[in-house]
Amino acid sequence: MSCSLIQVPPASRGAINDTLYSDAVKIANSSGIALTDFPLQSAIINAFGARNSGFSEIDAVLSQMSEDVIDVNSLVTFIDNHDQARFLSTYNNRERFHLALALLLTVRGIPTIYYGDEQYLHNDRRGGRDPFNRPMMENFSTTTPAYALIGKLSALRRANPAIAYGSMERCWMDHDVYVYERRLFDHVVVVAINKNPSESRTIGQLRTSLPTGSYDDYLQGQFGGVPLSVGDNGNVAAAFTLRPNTVAVWSYTGGNGGPQIGSVSPRVLQPGMKVRIEGDRFGAKQGVVRFGTTRAEVVSWGDTEITVVVPPIAAGRQDVSVVTPDALISNVAEFTLLTAKLVPVLFNVKASRSQDGRLFIAGNVPEMGSWSATWRDAIGPMATRNGQDWTICASLPAGQTIQFRLLRINDGGRVVWAGGDVHTYTVPESGVGRVELNWSD
Repeated sequence: MSCSLIQVPPASRGAINDTLYSDAVKIANSSGIALTDFPLQSAIINAFGARNSGFSEIDAVLSQMSEDVIDVNSLVTFIDNHDQARFLSTYNNRERFHLALALLLTVRGIPTIYYGDEQYLHNDRRGGRDPFNRPMMENFSTTTPAYALIGKLSALRRANPAIAYGSMERCWMDHDVYVYERRLFDHVVVVAINKNPSESRTIGQLRTSLPTGSYDDYLQGQFGGVPLSVGDNGNVAAAFTLRPNTVAVWSYTGGNGGPQIGSVSPRVLQPGMKVRIEGDRFGAKQGVVRFGTTRAEVVSWGDTEITVVVPPIAAGRQDVSVVTPDALISNVAEFTLLTAKLVPVLFNVKASRSQDGRLFIAGNVPEMGSWSATWRDAIGPMATRNGQDWTICASLPAGQTIQFRLLRINDGGRVVWAGGDVHTYTVPESGVGRVELNWSD
């Protein structure tokens, strides 16, 4: 089962209307920092809140970010936070709130539950905006439906690694109904949501990765879910009906296969630093972790989590894999080794205001993209106040003599290299380096 995803240029993202989106993607892919997922939060509020937009908005954001972000499961997802009016202040509908929570806890990413959401906490003065989005909690109950929903789906996240590490695929969708699948090898979770307030919806010929069999609703029907029966005719489920404002969750935990890497964190580091590998079926006995073909020192080993030391090998991108004592080999995960200790280097560039595009720097070390002239890999985009004076602070390997060139990338992805010779610069061993340049056509 697969989805068709379309790559679009950095500044013309249809699903995400944010001029800084590409910059955020670059930080997520190269910094080791887990970003807060505002695009998905906005889509959730629009779909389940007063605007009642279609599920296509959520699906478009999920699809786009799965194409752009290397590890979408590391994005921090949320509905409410300390800076915005709470969901229930903008749309006081608990049934819809339950559905939004169910989606948050089962789609890709690391879900964050804002305090009091399990109690339906909200203060609607001034529209619930700051500071009324942070009211005191006067009581606490463990019997609210929201508390039960959060608890059950949090337990499922621990029990079935498809939610924490799996792929995200749409199975069926219209304006009010969204059925999607999370899958990590033979671990599968399928979620079906109907947010229509008055109409039931019958879904037929649903194809998933669930094996043949019968599946009870993991939420035990508390939120309107129904059982699901999957036949042996190509994993097609028997027709089922979703009542208004309901969610059903069906789970299958596989038992076969070898080690499975779900996450490597951080994905960008120097040799000698520790990396955590999470997943499933690593085994109780210690095996081997390889960066490319080089064996890494193991600090700790568990069936679902391994910690290793990055080996001293050539800088650049390497595939990380796990091998069990009985020679079962995992899938591979992308990892980038840095050259050496990093120091900040400030680049200042003077250029003509009339030139099209934003300025980047590409060079001969992985920290500069290894000459890759792409938005993702090159250093940048540089910042400018007037289109003439450009600046950026880059982290570069201490004591290394590097080669680099300036380039422009416009909104359509067109690349124009600066003229003249390749620049050479020796990065200082410590402190802050400075480079002053002029753009040359």
